[in-house]
Amino acid sequence: MTTRCGTRAFEWALTSEQVLASIMAEAGIINRVVPDGGLQAEAESSTRKITEGPTRAHAVHKALLRAWATGGIAAAEHRFDLAMPRAVQLR
Repeated sequence: MTTRCGTRAFEWALTSEQVLASIMAEAGIINRVVPDGGLQAEAESSTRKITEGPTRAHAVHKALLRAWATGGIAAAEHRFDLAMPRAVQLR
């Protein structure tokens, strides 16, 4: 998280400081802030977008992101075969 969000996020984690959601959004730690009364609807909408979307593509994205997170760009490039159908691959 500190790579993505900087040392502020590291400090917040170490100190257990309570941070406003708007500040967390500005720091890139969370994607969006919704009003308390809108949380359930927002969660359902996000879930629907994922489950009704291209689930095979979601699986590939998840695998590539996992490879990148654990092994960096080289590891993600090694798994690039997941993202490109055999007929389209240039290698």
